[in-house]
Amino acid sequence: MTTITYSNDEELEKVWMDQFQVYMDNARKSQSVDEEYSKQQDVYSKFAKAYDDAIRIEKYSGPGRIAKKVSDLFPDSKDINILDYGCGTGLVGDNLHALGYQNVDGLDPNPELLEESRQKGKMKNFYQMKSTDDHVAAFKAESYNVITSAGTFFLSASHPGFETIKILSRMVKKGGYIILLIKNAYLDCPFVDHSVIPQLEKEGVIKSYPKELFDGYRQAFKHEDDAKSIGAFLVYQVL
Repeated sequence: MTTITYSNDEELEKVWMDQFQVYMDNARKSQSVDEEYSKQQDVYSKFAKAYDDAIRIEKYSGPGRIAKKVSDLFPDSKDINILDYGCGTGLVGDNLHALGYQNVDGLDPNPELLEESRQKGKMKNFYQMKSTDDHVAAFKAESYNVITSAGTFFLSASHPGFETIKILSRMVKKGGYIILLIKNAYLDCPFVDHSVIPQLEKEGVIKSYPKELFDGYRQAFKHEDDAKSIGAFLVYQVL
């Protein structure tokens, strides 16, 4: 597998935009979800060692913001159990660790990204899984107080969607939370099934909180219409 090499931020930014972002956009035009998934995982693997630097350059605010949201909900409970879903290189775990949270696990389908996270030593347990894998066999019911996910849901048809909330709700303790941080525009993608949440509320599985919008999800890319790069928090409490 070829990995990315670069000598400075300017060089990395060009490679990131030309080879990562463009490639990810092209992968979304694949003939099937499986083909899209395979192409996207290839490029994640290729950029694994450069990922944290690239995220810094594009000013992605998700990891810090979602860690702060956990701190707002559990300011005096640093020993809670947290799962970061789609943890990648562990950026959310880095931020939670800095705030004093010690019991953070990570899940991601990409082995190269997970290895980068392991090497940091700030998270406890790691799970290499896709959202379509058997979570019931891997996780006991009510294992976590909080499940976080930053920049993972709705990114494409091969990434987790609202249907995954039903799976995750089984893994969260009663009264605990599922916290998603996403780019607001992703919610308008045609593959997003919004009907899942009202059904889960009707069944008494979760309580959903009003969507919270904020500017500066990351820097706006040239090909995007969203100049403010509006992000969104989706917060669900498990009942």
